[in-house]
Order: sequence, then structure tokens, then C-alpha cells
Amino acid sequence: GYRNLTLGWTDGNTFLPVNFALMSTSNSKNLVGSAPSTTDRRSIAGKRRFQAQQKMSDVAVQLIKQAVSLGVKAQYVLFDSWYSSPKMFWNLRRLNLDGIGMLKKSQKTYFKYRGRQYSVKALYERIKHSRVKIKDDYLFSCMVQAQYEGHQFELKLVFVSKKGRDDDYLILSTTQTKLQ
Repeated sequence: GYRNLTLGWTDGNTFLPVNFALMSTSNSKNLVGSAPSTTDRRSIAGKRRFQAQQKMSDVAVQLIKQAVSLGVKAQYVLFDSWYSSPKMFWNLRRLNLDGIGMLKKSQKTYFKYRGRQYSVKALYERIKHSRVKIKDDYLFSCMVQAQYEGHQFELKLVFVSKKGRDDDYLILSTTQTKLQ
């Protein structure tokens, strides 16, 4: 099947679609239908077909670049955990944009906090057992160093409890380190 990747602009009340891409699989065994009549990437159909088979996070960055080049202005790029990775945050920084997204509780991604590398889960446990006081609106936040292709940059992680339980939490991350 196909998936629709939509880039939109919002003011908090209204959502305006700005750009989109239809995504498909790059595995030829999973494609439905006959072989494409054209594979020439100079044609619109060829460009769309090539784009549809790329990684969704790469296409998301392409859509953002195109919107920025056409004059769409935004304070932040907001995305869900599917796109949250040091790679996405680094790509947004290169475009002079700040990103805000939820992080997955993954053991695969590490962040540097006070000179040591931690997964998000291990970092939560480290801060939870320290003397940091829990805030009124969220559990706690910290500044970490993320790394992508040898480039280090700062991220702010904010741990938010679900339904008042501090053992079940969400992690928001942003490149906007002064965000309150």
C-alpha cells in the first residue's frame, strides 16, 4: 500500500497542508501492479516514483527544504517519535530551524550527559535517582549532547509524566534550548 506524508503549517488552531509525498516500498516484491512504464527520473512520474521509495525521514527533510525555499516561515518543526532522531535534529539545525519531537524509549540512541553516554531510559533512571526536584508541569528536564556523523549539538530533553504517574513518561526533545 501507499502512505501519505504531509507537511503542514499550523498556528495552533488551523492546519494548512503545505506539501505532501506518496510513499511506497522500495522492495519490488511488495509492489502491487505492473512494472512502471517509465523510470526516467527527468519526468515528473519518474521523480515521484523515486521519491516514493526513499526513507520517509529523508523525504520529510526534502519537503521541509522545499517549503522553506518557497518562503514558508515557521518557528518550529513539530514531529512525532517516528522522525525523532539525532539525524533529523541535525538536518533541521542545518536549515536554521528548531525541531520539537517525542523520543522513543530506545536503547539504540545515546546522548551525552555530564560526560557519560546514556540511553533515554538510563538517563531517566539517572536523573530520577538524583536530587533533582520534580517540577509542577513536568518531571524534569536536562541538556544533553547529541551526535550525528561526527557533529555534536545540544538538545533539551523534557520528561513528562503520563496521567500523574512518574513511572510512565514521555520524552520531548528540542533543539530550542531556551524553550520554557
